Amino acid sequence: LRTTEHDHAHGHGGAPAHSHRHVHEGALVRLARGARSAGRAQLLRSLGVGLVHGLAGSGAVALLALAAIPDARTAVFYLLVFGAGTLAGMLAISALMERSMLSLLRCGVGAARWMSAGTGALSVAFGLWVMYRTGWVDGLFLGLTR
Repeated sequence: LRTTEHDHAHGHGGAPAHSHRHVHEGALVRLARGARSAGRAQLLRSLGVGLVHGLAGSGAVALLALAAIPDARTAVFYLLVFGAGTLAGMLAISALMERSMLSLLRCGVGAARWMSAGTGALSVAFGLWVMYRTGWVDGLFLGLTR
């Protein structure tokens, strides 16, 4: 927590601007408060979703590279560096996405709802397209091999 002092131009009967002391919370304090209020079940559910997404997205790449590393210490070091890099990248992308959504909220709640609905619809459409391409065009559901 940090305390700052700054001027406000309040309308106290035409009185000039005066100073107030305010306590501003840092981002980590707000995050910790949010985590406590979310509850253990919600946090575990979020962790589970994150683990599944992480393993599905980059787990295969990590395993492929590990197969080519003969030394166990080097392999562990690679996993640590790969994991840290993946974590940093996901954190940066998530922060940028949140910032853009917060900017959109400043335009109005209606715009944010339309954006959320639109991105959700695009995600579902893309998923259906990938299923169609993989399942029928590439022959996964038809038992075809190429």
